[in-house]
Amino acid sequence: MRSSTLDQIRACKATFTFTGTLGWIACEILVTDLTQRIKFVMELGYPTAPLVVFAMFEVAQDYGAILLGGLLAFGLSGCVNMQFIVYWRVYSYESWYAKSLVIATWLLDLFHSAFVAIALWDSIIVPYGDMDEFDKIPWSVGPAVELTAMITFLVQSFFAYRIYRLQNKRIAVVVPIVVLAFFRLVAASVSMSEMIRLQSYSVFVQHPFPCWVFTVGLSLSAFVDIIITAFMCYFLRKNRTMITSTIRIIDTLTLWTIRNGSMTSAAAIASLICWLAMPDNRIFLDSI
Repeated sequence: MRSSTLDQIRACKATFTFTGTLGWIACEILVTDLTQRIKFVMELGYPTAPLVVFAMFEVAQDYGAILLGGLLAFGLSGCVNMQFIVYWRVYSYESWYAKSLVIATWLLDLFHSAFVAIALWDSIIVPYGDMDEFDKIPWSVGPAVELTAMITFLVQSFFAYRIYRLQNKRIAVVVPIVVLAFFRLVAASVSMSEMIRLQSYSVFVQHPFPCWVFTVGLSLSAFVDIIITAFMCYFLRKNRTMITSTIRIIDTLTLWTIRNGSMTSAAAIASLICWLAMPDNRIFLDSI
């Protein structure tokens, strides 16, 4: 389909002159895919091709979505910083095991925000006017994906430990959760290495192996969040007593568990849907 489009462009090369409105309309009508538009401009040899290609970019779908996702990540990182300060002031009596987990999560989130900022700069500012850089995966995108998976693994392991405590320290349910969370971390590590190796969004999408690994990682992230939420709610309801104050506490914890689990699983499912439905743009990176 795409090759036939290019053949039509070459056939019409002598008819259409790439100047002014006529050439723009010809490009818009004949070529709707971004990659084909780049080839179209290169085929015609227009002297200001980089500027034209940049204008033809679907900014709202690709880099607009990345920019909004980055801004959202910075806002959530600010919330994490605030929670870290509050935790250190209010719960300073907790064990160093809990404190180490909080510090590790906070530091990983800071590094993640730094890599997101670098990725935004390398994706939007650096490639301006350079066709060769438009499809390139910035080196910081892979580590950002890996850091997201590391934070997810720590949080899911912590909730698995809470389930372990709720069911009287039985590991029948906890071990599968931790194993699946670890596999999600491995999938993210493989995806990071493939992004760094391939250095191209189009090549990454077209190769079966990285696509399969990336899909498995997103699927495991959503699935583990769902089963953690389900087991937490089940064991909390199971531990209810007839004491009114205890019932209120259990109901509040159940509500917060559902809220937390639904938010994280919804973000993972949204990324998975965008990745499967629209792999050619960058919207799937918003919640990563």
